[in-house]
Amino acid sequence: MGMLFTPFAIGSLTTKNRFVRSATYDGGAEPGGFVSKWQIDLYTALARGEIGLIVSGIFNVDSRGKISPSQNSIQRDHHVEGLSRLVDAVHAHGAKIAVQLFHGGREAFRRQEALGQSALGPSDIEPGQDPYFEGGCKAMTEGEIEAVVEAFGKAAARVRMAGADAVQIHGAHAYLLSQFLSPQCNRREDQWGGPLIQELEGQHVPSGVPCVALHSPVDNLVLPAKSLTPPPGWREEATDPICHVAMLYHGPTIRRVLNHIKGAVAPSQA
Repeated sequence: MGMLFTPFAIGSLTTKNRFVRSATYDGGAEPGGFVSKWQIDLYTALARGEIGLIVSGIFNVDSRGKISPSQNSIQRDHHVEGLSRLVDAVHAHGAKIAVQLFHGGREAFRRQEALGQSALGPSDIEPGQDPYFEGGCKAMTEGEIEAVVEAFGKAAARVRMAGADAVQIHGAHAYLLSQFLSPQCNRREDQWGGPLIQELEGQHVPSGVPCVALHSPVDNLVLPAKSLTPPPGWREEATDPICHVAMLYHGPTIRRVLNHIKGAVAPSQA
């Protein structure tokens, strides 16, 4: 039990203890996605309560992937000031903070329909065509995919500007990045689908493969959030640690996102 109260290092990021508040959507953002006073008070209370690392709720990187009007955003430079106040409030009590970056993909269909737009996803899906999805979505063009990849990188750079300690990539819960891994969602035949999805089909993803990655801007190290030990069958195709969480089971989309984030928050740009 005493170990819980000892410092823990993740690369160059050291927390004062081993208590982590996992990413939790609170729906408390101001209009426009800005950090609210209510959220600052919430995070201050968490930090004052001796949480070593706080992972934020979802911060949207692109307006087409936003699922709620009360969701935080980090898609523009003017969002940095509010996030910086949140970071300062957490740091004032000795805690660290990671910001979770997010794109809803096709799961943003309700909000997009209300705005008169189509939701974006890996492939065209008509309403009722997918038993696991209530709505419909439009297949992203390669240009739209590249734009989202770049948006993740720019969002990570803004998180660094705000002084946060890490970013976490939301790659689960049927949102955009996990959609690219599913043969139910991704029926593409280009570099963003095709052979990768065929190989994935019918396979069980090992429990040790991370669904999210935690990135420290201090040393450009991306670590699995679930396990620091690669499971059997893990494909290490590169020596760069940024790629170790982005092999077969993470595919080209997530690999490109992680590489953009690596470039965006490199220490040389601090």
